[in-house]
Formats: sequence, C-alpha cells, structure tokens
Amino acid sequence: MPRQKLFFSFNGTDVGNSTAPAKKDEEVKNTEEEKHSLQAGKLKSIYFKEVDGETRISLDLGGAPLSYTSFFLKDPNRLVVDIQGKWDYFGPTVLKPENPIFSKFRIGIYDEKIRMVMDLKGQTPAPVISKTENGLDINVK
Repeated sequence: MPRQKLFFSFNGTDVGNSTAPAKKDEEVKNTEEEKHSLQAGKLKSIYFKEVDGETRISLDLGGAPLSYTSFFLKDPNRLVVDIQGKWDYFGPTVLKPENPIFSKFRIGIYDEKIRMVMDLKGQTPAPVISKTENGLDINVK
C-alpha cells in the first residue's frame, strides 16, 4: 500500500457566482440551449494527499465528469484543469495547502465549466489525471 500523507481537505460552505453583463434575447436563448446539453453537478470536496512522492488532488464531484482539459501557463508557472459542465461549489475559492509542489490552489466557477488553477513552485511534468467513481484524481510530481 502506498504511503499517504493528508495535506489538506475541504468539505464546503457557500460561495456565490459573479454576475455577467446583460445579454440580448437571442444570445440568452442560444446560451440556455447549450447549458441544457452540459453535465451538471456539485464539487463536494477536495483532498490533497502525498502518495509516493507525488501530490494527489482528489475531487469529489458525485460522479466522473464527462469532459475535462488541462494545460500549463508560464510566468508564473501554473497548472490549469477545466471540468466542462454546470458545476456548483460552496467553498472557499482560494486554498493554501502545505504542499511541496504548489503554493496556491484557486477555484473559479463559470457558466460552462469549473476551473482549478494551481500556482506551481517550479516546473513540473504533465499531471496524470484519471476519472474515478466520484470525480477526478490529479497526480502531480
């Protein structure tokens, strides 16, 4: 069994979404049709663990997401994970777990996705992201 050390865990409280500028009737109709085709759910909890020298971020979404993407940004180095769909999240939007790989973990709620941004302490190889029964595991070295 791999050695695990729990860095930080969160089981949430309420956070509201920001408001967007008013849209024209046609834009609203098209947007509503697109929203109905998106997966919906709730980010229930986030756990940060050390497993065999890697950091594992476990996201409990109440089920595996249909679609996600990840990419890196530079200056400063950041890892971004977008999970497509209409997601609710009722917790803090900035987390600062004690972690050797990243200094800050931010969460943004958008109409069509939830975005997680990790501010990295240095360069890191591409993460290994896997769907789980309850959501996603993001393994970062």
